[in-house]
Amino acid sequence: MVRGGNLAGATHFWTGFPSQAVLTPQKANNGKNPAEVSFRLTVPPETAPGIYGMRIATNHGISPLRILLVDDLPVVLQQPGNTNPTAAQLVSVPTAIDGTAEPLASHFYKFHVEAGQRLSLEIFARRIGSALDPTLRLFNASGRELAYSDDLPGLSEDAEINYTFAKAGNYVIAVEDNLYQGGGNYPYHLRIGDFPGAVVALPLGATRGREVTFRFADKAGAEIEPVHVKIPANPLLFAMNVPARFVGGATRSFATVLLSDHGEFSNNFITDHSPLATHGSTELAKVHSPLTSRVEFGANLNGRLEKPGDVDRFIFRAKAGQSVRFTAFARRLGSPADVVLRLTKADGSQLSYAEGAAANEATLSSSFPADGDYVLEVADLNHRGGPRYAYLVEATPSDAGFSLTTSADTLNIPAGGTAIVTVTALRARYIGPITVQAVGLPAGVTSIPTVIGPGHDSVVLSLRSTAGVTAGRVHPIRIVGSARIRNADFQASATVTSELKTALSGMPYPPVALSSATALGIGPPPAFTLRTEPATLVFGRNLSATVKVVAERQKGFDEEIALAVVPAEADPKKVATQKHPLPAGITAGLKPIPKGASSVAITFVADNKAALAEFTTVVAGSLKKGNQTLTEPARGIALKLEEPFQLSVVAESGKLPRKGKLKLKVTARRNPAFSGEIALACSQLPKGVIAAPVKLAVGATEQEIILSATPDAAPGAIKNAKVQGQAKVGGGRFSSKVPLPGIAVE
Repeated sequence: MVRGGNLAGATHFWTGFPSQAVLTPQKANNGKNPAEVSFRLTVPPETAPGIYGMRIATNHGISPLRILLVDDLPVVLQQPGNTNPTAAQLVSVPTAIDGTAEPLASHFYKFHVEAGQRLSLEIFARRIGSALDPTLRLFNASGRELAYSDDLPGLSEDAEINYTFAKAGNYVIAVEDNLYQGGGNYPYHLRIGDFPGAVVALPLGATRGREVTFRFADKAGAEIEPVHVKIPANPLLFAMNVPARFVGGATRSFATVLLSDHGEFSNNFITDHSPLATHGSTELAKVHSPLTSRVEFGANLNGRLEKPGDVDRFIFRAKAGQSVRFTAFARRLGSPADVVLRLTKADGSQLSYAEGAAANEATLSSSFPADGDYVLEVADLNHRGGPRYAYLVEATPSDAGFSLTTSADTLNIPAGGTAIVTVTALRARYIGPITVQAVGLPAGVTSIPTVIGPGHDSVVLSLRSTAGVTAGRVHPIRIVGSARIRNADFQASATVTSELKTALSGMPYPPVALSSATALGIGPPPAFTLRTEPATLVFGRNLSATVKVVAERQKGFDEEIALAVVPAEADPKKVATQKHPLPAGITAGLKPIPKGASSVAITFVADNKAALAEFTTVVAGSLKKGNQTLTEPARGIALKLEEPFQLSVVAESGKLPRKGKLKLKVTARRNPAFSGEIALACSQLPKGVIAAPVKLAVGATEQEIILSATPDAAPGAIKNAKVQGQAKVGGGRFSSKVPLPGIAVE
């Protein structure tokens, strides 16, 4: 059962794993109630327990992402009235209980165990997007408290108790909010069974398409079965859940691992920390205990801080001028480690250091001054350690690049209309252009070519659909950015982590598997649509270009359409106050499309300081009808700022005879926004070689210059000579020079 709003006409229940879902039959008005809808979901038996995403689609679009927890325990619902120990709800173990916390109330559950029985009691709340900050208290039949848990490290403020019962009998577990708050957004999922609680996978990372054996650790150091897994090669899969159970256990929990296309190094979780357990340089091994491993430059690094105070060291060889960026993953994958990174030379002198801040984990970037060995140290900020203190350090062999975030995880595009989303880049030593596009789109939807211009950090990406595109489905998509950086192709997928934190009650660490979970839905046709002609404007400093904004209206929507440039600003608090949504030096002469009219011309102007680069901007229109304001964006407009003209020269021959002449053909490749006259002249000609100045007429692109050589001209190659073009451009002047081709006086 799914409750919310606008659910009437639900047609598709999407999950982040292969499944089958149909509207629950024989349920009165199912699919017609806007407040709730019921689906019957079939989960394949091979699906690993874990946290996944879910969405609902109707003919009006798709829902925001919500969390779905797949469990292999039998699930029961919390029953009203179990708010004191004497009225504890009786459950049989193993079991899982779905409930919702109430203000100023506790929920009590009673269960029976045998002597010597071991159980884990683990609650999922913050990890599934609940506002509940849970505590667990375990009591015996006489009401004596046996165990308590609150904010277990690595569980995103959730709680877990692992307990072996000495005596047979009935016991009670209490679920409470830390501040005794509650309400509809305080759901929880309580698991009780013989499974590893608060489990962490070892290693935490795996390479797509490879076979990997995972081992596991819980806080008790119990014996857990290893699992051999074939990692999917799917490039859209960024993380996966791996099932875990005790040796001989009947019920499972799960751990999350990060997937990549990089090589993964694992230190095999060596427990002997003496120098004899090291790999690589003996000299370094003596200095850098407890654990030193030699690794390849650029490999991802997996390890575990087994004991308090442990410092793991990885030796790699780098060349002068190479660079690297190391990113730690631990708390995002269920480990309690608060990783700090330290990069040193082989002699121990420090190059760089990084630690995490708030919910952000440590990231370290550095360049290498010379060929040789370097050491990356991994430790816990508070010198802690233990079986669950695993970590993954992702290595990117460049300190220049970017990461991307988007302003929404859900895009609903009207049939025949346009949807927009802000894409923001966090740059690292790269200030050039970033090409952004959406991939994995359904038939009938296109991603408009979009560029985050040099020095800019965000852009509005627009998607366009045809009128006949099919609605009622959820379409997972990705938004990617690409650039050419230091002679290498670089690409990054946009994440929606910040949006998920907001949507899921401030969840500290949204599931890594959902970090790029952008999805597209199709809604009904809009009251009007906008398009621009042309799609690309080419102009430059002191130049202008005009775009035609065309409105196609449905019957009855003839009101004036006000036009505005959509700010490329990810922070909604700043959108209303941002006075300059266009790149610096560019302005737009905005005016409305008059009532009953179908188009208007908008002129973009660049001043003499505007950057010569490519940018993308979006114009949106607003129409007021009665008390309703309808807004629709047009597709993105590419703004290409170029020089007014560029010259090229071709000589009819490479020889200029003394007392003779030689024709030079000068061609001007004009900026479409510039048609003015260009004065042409030759400069730095040697003694005895002359050329009369000429003019390239308004709009013309070709002109001849005649070179002449006097009888006393010195024979030999003409060096350093140039053809120079000068023109008046707006309120200023522009000059361009091009070298003469190889010509010799004979």
